[in-house]
Amino acid sequence: MSTSRRPGGAQALPRPTQWRELQHSPFDRLDTAALTDFAAVRAAVAEFTPNPASQQPPASAQPSAVLVGLFDSSVGPQVLLTRRSESARYLRARALGLCRP
Repeated sequence: MSTSRRPGGAQALPRPTQWRELQHSPFDRLDTAALTDFAAVRAAVAEFTPNPASQQPPASAQPSAVLVGLFDSSVGPQVLLTRRSESARYLRARALGLCRP
């Protein structure tokens, strides 16, 4: 594979002006035992109810959607990360406020 092309294409990730790199993961202290059981992850997603206060976007916001692909594997639940095509100007179908297991 060529080192000149990165899988996923060019990615410009904006950072806040006041950012810093941590020497450790802020998630190191969390109990992640439930994340090894796909049924437990699926149940947690099914029970999730979005906070209505967080559902009020700023007036300048544009609707968008995120697909989080979860699948079970021999090492436990996995997340499939995808990226929208750079040629797509907008999403034709939007799943606003939906949370489905």
